[in-house]
Amino acid sequence: MSYKEKGLWLTLAITFFITYTYFEGLFVLQSNRQLDESAFLQLLLTTAIWLTVLTIIGQIIIAIIDHKNADEITDERDQLIDLRACKVAYYILSICIVGALVQAQLAISFSRPITFDSLSNAHGVMHLIISGFLVSEMAKYGTQLYYYRRGF
Repeated sequence: MSYKEKGLWLTLAITFFITYTYFEGLFVLQSNRQLDESAFLQLLLTTAIWLTVLTIIGQIIIAIIDHKNADEITDERDQLIDLRACKVAYYILSICIVGALVQAQLAISFSRPITFDSLSNAHGVMHLIISGFLVSEMAKYGTQLYYYRRGF
């Protein structure tokens, strides 16, 4: 397994873990009736910080373990795989953003909150966009791994 694949597997696992933690925290706050704007923003900030910190630490550990291959040069194949994976992620994120905007418009039209009763529509849109970002990142890493494994 190449150095890039190891990094992708690690980043995909971290993103899955952070996504699970985000949704679990969101539903725990909702079930305990503690979900409000400040708790939601704190959860978003915690999610972003942990995603960044764990990814950096994981990449450092992989670089220490596999230091011989850490300076691999990106070739045309790697660039093409990254381009195709970004295309998939872009489509998913675009669909999620359009869906969030449609949901926001419907929520305004029918005077109902988008996702959770205790959050405003703006925070509901933010939740849908962050969820779309996390899903699109997982799709990007999964697509890259698929193309590395399949051969390109």
